[in-house]
Order: sequence, then structure tokens, then C-alpha cells
Amino acid sequence: MFDRFLTPNDTLTKIHTYELSRGRERCFIHIHEALFPDQEGYLAIPDLLIREADPKYCGMGDTVEKALENCLQKIKGIPLTQIFPEGK
Repeated sequence: MFDRFLTPNDTLTKIHTYELSRGRERCFIHIHEALFPDQEGYLAIPDLLIREADPKYCGMGDTVEKALENCLQKIKGIPLTQIFPEGK
């Protein structure tokens, strides 16, 4: 669909954004849906806008909801300071 506007080295994703609040702390979860090149699946990445989570807390799934669910399972009860370690 977008191949006439992009080069083979380009990647284009649609991003679905969620916000997770834990008391005074909060983070965002961005779920990437590949539009170009055509790829199967979704990738959910927790982030603090300036820092992405340790990759082991990222979720995957074949729908937005399943990727979000997979990510939420991985971060349930984990302090944000552990999900987003300093210096990464």
C-alpha cells in the first residue's frame, strides 16, 4: 500500500498508545503495527517517552489486544524502576 512512497530500507508503523498509572508513577505502552514492510504481528513496548523498557518486558501478539495483554502480564507487579533501569 505504501511501497511506492517508501524505500526498501524504510519501516512504517501505526502506533496504538496506552497509559498505565501506578499511584504517582506512570508509563506509556506503545503497540507497533507494521504497515511497511508487511509483517505479521504486533509489538508492545513500555516507555517513559525518553527511555524504552528493558526488551524482556515487551509483549508480542497477533492483535493489538494480545500484544498489550502479553506486555501487561510481563510487567504486572514489577516496579517501574526495574522495567526502566537507569542508563539504558
